[in-house]
Amino acid sequence: MDAVQPATVPPVRDAAADRLRPGMTSTAGKRRLSRRRRFSRARGKGAAYRARVGNAASPHRARQGDRPERSATFQGGGVGGDALIWRVERACAAAWPARVAHRESGWMVGVSGGGSRRSNSASATAPDVALDMPTLHAIQRRYRDADQPTIVRLTDATQAAGALLDAAGFAAPEGRTRTLLRLPAGHTPPGAVIVTAAPDAAWRAARQRLSPSSAADHAAIPSRVTAPAAFARVMEGAHSVAIGYAALTDGIAVIESVATDPAARRRGHASAIVAALLGWAARGGAAHVALQVEEANAAARALYDQLGFATDLYGYHYRRSARCPTFA
Repeated sequence: MDAVQPATVPPVRDAAADRLRPGMTSTAGKRRLSRRRRFSRARGKGAAYRARVGNAASPHRARQGDRPERSATFQGGGVGGDALIWRVERACAAAWPARVAHRESGWMVGVSGGGSRRSNSASATAPDVALDMPTLHAIQRRYRDADQPTIVRLTDATQAAGALLDAAGFAAPEGRTRTLLRLPAGHTPPGAVIVTAAPDAAWRAARQRLSPSSAADHAAIPSRVTAPAAFARVMEGAHSVAIGYAALTDGIAVIESVATDPAARRRGHASAIVAALLGWAARGGAAHVALQVEEANAAARALYDQLGFATDLYGYHYRRSARCPTFA
């Protein structure tokens, strides 16, 4: 997206000075003049701000057909960019919660066991959180005590910590992932989509069957969600052939775990799941809907682009400790 040039605002004429009659030198008159000049200057600044914002393409403005306008990645910039990023971060953490979450100087240290990096990594919780060596050592102790490798998750907003991880011998970045955003939409779920407020036995069985490599830990994570949630599955006959869920936190609905049986792909089932969850989010009052997809998964990114997730909000990756730390 091209940089937005500051708008040129015509000078604001000092109308108060025009209305000051010759010889008006009283204290009250001077006070009125001062107040009017301050108001005029503020009005001029406000016009400049509105002009800048008005000229910028909104990343959330809906296109025809309820498809948001494509936007460049937020890098902490834009109107409300930082605040929205951290709201989405908190909502994503609530939608994919760790079994145990420790706090270390503004970093959330997730310990869950199993193979999920997101629920077994340390993430910053606010934009002003830095990573220094004492904090890194505290994080490493948490994972050493849990007999797990130390994994630090860095977003676009926390890349400065990468130099410290380099010095500490952490491996190269892995698992590059993008966070995509769109507006909710009042879709009506297709009749074949079943939506429940909790993961029932059929949903859990489908989750384990569709994710066999990580069945145990990935099946446990949705059961830990405490935020309002919707669990959707598509039926073909007596079988669940596609699943997904969404959780709503602070006006952000996060879609997770969309999966389709390989034998039932290219039949629109994933689209039906997402449509049902978008409708649930709209009815629940969500302001935005987010999901996270691996950067290298071109097929999934193309699908989500077709489904309107055209705003690339921010990315993240993981850094894994390449050696076991020793402490004095």
